Amino acid sequence: MDRIKRFPVLNQIASQFLTLQSAIAHTDMPLETGPTCFMPFSQLFDKGYPAVKEERYINYVKEKMVQLELRKGDAVFFNPATFHQPGVNVTDGERTANLLQVSSAFGRSMESCDRLAMTKAVWPVMKEWHKEIQSGSKNRTQDKLDALIAATATDYGYPKIIDLVKVSLLLFCKESMLTIQRGEAETMAVIVKEALANGTSDEEVYKALDDYQVCHQP
Repeated sequence: MDRIKRFPVLNQIASQFLTLQSAIAHTDMPLETGPTCFMPFSQLFDKGYPAVKEERYINYVKEKMVQLELRKGDAVFFNPATFHQPGVNVTDGERTANLLQVSSAFGRSMESCDRLAMTKAVWPVMKEWHKEIQSGSKNRTQDKLDALIAATATDYGYPKIIDLVKVSLLLFCKESMLTIQRGEAETMAVIVKEALANGTSDEEVYKALDDYQVCHQP
């Protein structure tokens, strides 16, 4: 909490506009299963995130919170600054929901996926789809391949360690003869698309992806 207090309250208030939180119910959630509790309009409270840990606010919120009964397939969307907490499940059953965070392009998500491992695992499928598209197959389209690449290989080239990127990029271009445009923020997606277009070997692609990861550690 001391770390949060280092950020100006104005920044804390503004950050809520960069993310939309939601939950999709995968099971029925009557009140006795303990669906999420919310404090209506608490996102308008101007004391910032540290307030959620202050006892005076905790006690007040406990008395005012409400719960929303959900059925399987229902979705609830809410401002992340809204005071919320899980309810208590007093039944023998389980409640299951898929929690989502829809992040603005100007913010960073709280969690991340291992894009390197995902891209390497799906690379053989990308190659196969590319071959099918080139052969004129109607089962695959470029739009579908682009969607597969977007779902695995990151297309955001930051953060990056500038000095390492210059060295790695030069080596990658020399070894694999890829036609990467200079000056563009290189990404995993760019590497994959260029590799598909040029028939680059698996070994070269995996090495390029590994080099990219080293150069783009936070």
